[in-house]
Amino acid sequence: AMWWDAMHALVVDALPPGTALRVALPRDLPVVATSPGALAQVMMHLVLNARQALEHTRDPSLSVSAVDRGETVELRVSDNGSG
Repeated sequence: AMWWDAMHALVVDALPPGTALRVALPRDLPVVATSPGALAQVMMHLVLNARQALEHTRDPSLSVSAVDRGETVELRVSDNGSG
């Protein structure tokens, strides 16, 4: 996913040191009609929320994945922090 290529470094920099980042984004995802800026903003809000949850977590991890749902793409962001 082209948008992830631009976001990857920002996400890594925003996470607590030592956080495992797992990414499962199929390269053949369809193009989605959205503002790249809006998608980046949502993603960063989710990552900053994860950062807070991961601060005191042993072996912190963040997962980013996407699933093609036909007319939509479902973006999943999950962490193993509290909350």
